Amino acid sequence: MRWDPTRPVGDRWTDLSEAEQRAADLRNGGYTGWINQDGYAVTSYTDPSTGQEMNLPPHGFSCRCDECR
Repeated sequence: MRWDPTRPVGDRWTDLSEAEQRAADLRNGGYTGWINQDGYAVTSYTDPSTGQEMNLPPHGFSCRCDECR
């Protein structure tokens, strides 16, 4: 459930959307990488200048683990 201040008083708690639930499930499962607006894990992106598919570091650009180097 999430707090929605735009709803009427007494009815401000609302269920999570499907995307919010997917994102919460990823985080609760220990996933620390990127999540898109639809709640799915993001592992790569397409470079707009070259059109090349690029892998993202699994724990963010500031991670110092061996997997990210």
